[in-house]
Amino acid sequence: GQPAPCARSGHSASVYNGNMYVFGGKNDSSEKLNDLWVYNIAEKKWVEIEPEGEIPFERSGHSSDVFNDYLCVFGGIWDVTKELNDLHLYSFSRNQWITLQASANSPTIGRSPVR
Repeated sequence: GQPAPCARSGHSASVYNGNMYVFGGKNDSSEKLNDLWVYNIAEKKWVEIEPEGEIPFERSGHSSDVFNDYLCVFGGIWDVTKELNDLHLYSFSRNQWITLQASANSPTIGRSPVR
């Protein structure tokens, strides 16, 4: 069969140009995910995207929305007690993740932020 994302919950889904973009969530084993899939609504087809840039950490319970040419991903939880307040943009035209704001308690602490 065709590729498709694993069953998941706590993911985000946003529609842009006839495509639905699904990011992250957690799988049946409650493992957090940070994969990005696109579902072409007209063709009824899934494709996994392999973006450039700094891919956001695994998370569930985050939110996403579309702003101009970007998928914006905000917050969520990457561990049972670790809420995130970071903001990431995925550029549809450049196929690239950009970190706008790193999270105070994300696993990136100690790593210098990309400016």
